[in-house]
Amino acid sequence: MEQIDPEKNFSESGVCNLNGNAWIKPPMGWFKANVDEAATLRSLQAGCGGVFRDAMGAWLFGFTKSLGTCSAQMVEEWSVFEALQCAWEMGIRKLILESDAQIVLDLIADPDYNSGSLLMVEIRELRNRD
Repeated sequence: MEQIDPEKNFSESGVCNLNGNAWIKPPMGWFKANVDEAATLRSLQAGCGGVFRDAMGAWLFGFTKSLGTCSAQMVEEWSVFEALQCAWEMGIRKLILESDAQIVLDLIADPDYNSGSLLMVEIRELRNRD
């Protein structure tokens, strides 16, 4: 695994470039969580995880969760839920959440969308807490 050298990989603008992929630091006073999901086709087992970084790009903590068998959208919803719950428990209130499941993030933000999912209700409650 390649080691990240902050002097070499981070520019003054806060962009980290590793093999052509860029990660942008959150604004000062904010945190960023990047979440991802995984599943095996053979056993249909799924899981999710995420990492949290501060405005300097420093790794703070991460999480993983084994989910068993569930739909692709449910795995994506779980990754968002777990990230929001971790942020709340750690006292993080200014959070930028990044996921490759943009459609799930869009559905969470859409007040007219109702999937009937209790997990989606929990996500919205966490998102709207003060």
